[in-house]
Amino acid sequence: MKWQQASECPVPPEWFVKALKEIDPLFRVVWGQERYLRHEWAIERKMPPEAYWLAHESLLQDGGPRFVDQPVYDNAQPENDPITGEFVRFKQVGVRKYDLAPEYEWITFCPPDQLSQSLLDRIKKRVWELNHPEEREAEDAAYTASVEKKKHDKISEAVKEGTDEAFLETRKVVQFGHGKTRSEN
Repeated sequence: MKWQQASECPVPPEWFVKALKEIDPLFRVVWGQERYLRHEWAIERKMPPEAYWLAHESLLQDGGPRFVDQPVYDNAQPENDPITGEFVRFKQVGVRKYDLAPEYEWITFCPPDQLSQSLLDRIKKRVWELNHPEEREAEDAAYTASVEKKKHDKISEAVKEGTDEAFLETRKVVQFGHGKTRSEN
């Protein structure tokens, strides 16, 4: 992965940013290089204060540093041992401040050329599922009930077939057209 400076990072299309804000004003789209070291778009959502506190409680209570220095390596620039010529490491191209308690939570990644309406539709569906848990639970309960009913019906059918087969094997059931069973003799 070749490291990109912040000035080289692409800017998302304005229509996409506007449509994303219409879904939820707490959403944003950023280039993933800075936080995630990925050449993709990252869709993020600002965490509510309560969730933020719960997620980073230990860090905030301990009073430790929120930002730490993280070396950045460019894997397009290998460094070799001058004597043996073997690969040693990748070239360090800088140091960045890494946020241990980010205010935004990751939602999804998207390749650079695929910011589209279908992605927005998937995000809308996910937001709806998160905001309407009771409907989601009802759908899940109905699905679970139908699966259980199918399972119960399958077991009942197997028991019925097994019982019929057991009666035929022990000759306790008269088979019409085949004469008397041994137990009737």
